[in-house]
Amino acid sequence: MAAAVDSTPQGGLSGLQPFTKAFAVSKSDSLDLPFVTRGLYTGAGGIIQCTLSGDSSPVTYAAVPAGVILDLRITRVWSTTTTATGMVGLY
Repeated sequence: MAAAVDSTPQGGLSGLQPFTKAFAVSKSDSLDLPFVTRGLYTGAGGIIQCTLSGDSSPVTYAAVPAGVILDLRITRVWSTTTTATGMVGLY
């Protein structure tokens, strides 16, 4: 199982810098995302259970609305609990 790649420069990024890359998020209870996100877009809202970068326990966000970008550094989106769809990882 490969770990998510963190492409953020060692010095970090300013919160004002735009996202430059994106990928379709595949929910999985066993595999990390290919990259650590800087944001997560939700096409259709719902529940999102994810593991944040630097943590090992998942956290659940309930009632996430459609069409928002969550400012989260995520390594995994869990399939068992997540009901939101159309998610795009931004970095």
